[in-house]
Formats: sequence, structure tokens, C-alpha cells
Amino acid sequence: MGSPLQERFAADLRDAGYRGIGFTCGGFLHQTTSDINYYPAWINRYNLRAFYRIYREKGLVGRLYNVLLQFPALFTLDTLRSRLGRRKG
Repeated sequence: MGSPLQERFAADLRDAGYRGIGFTCGGFLHQTTSDINYYPAWINRYNLRAFYRIYREKGLVGRLYNVLLQFPALFTLDTLRSRLGRRKG
């Protein structure tokens, strides 16, 4: 599906009334077009996928840097808001 279509799809689900948590698959489709084992075994073993993508996919440095820094904070805030909102109701 690719970005930004997958993000649009997740937003459309929310707008249609879905209230669960949704995750998009990132680069899964383009990563697996040539081989299902996109990452070498040692990259998986040491959990270095983001750094490998920065190395292999030139041009993703800025985007991945933002995702690596922003996602944990935004996910935590969204989860807290969601849980606090349910308690009030």
C-alpha cells in the first residue's frame, strides 16, 4: 500500500468509527519484493533494523530519524489520553 496511503487508510478507519489501535506496516511490501528475508540474520539478532534501513535505503535518514524520536513520545501520549478518556466516561 505504501505511505501515505496506509496512513490515510488508518485515518479513514478512525473516521468511520473504529476506536482500536491501528499500526501501519511501514516498508514491509517494498522490503519483501525481492526476498522475504530483507534483513541479515545478525541485524535481526541485535535488533538493528532501523540502522540497517538507514544504511541500505538512502534518503530515509531524515524520515527515520524523526520516527525514531517522535513515535515513542507520541504513542505514549496517545495511549495515556486514550486510557484517561475512558476512565472519565
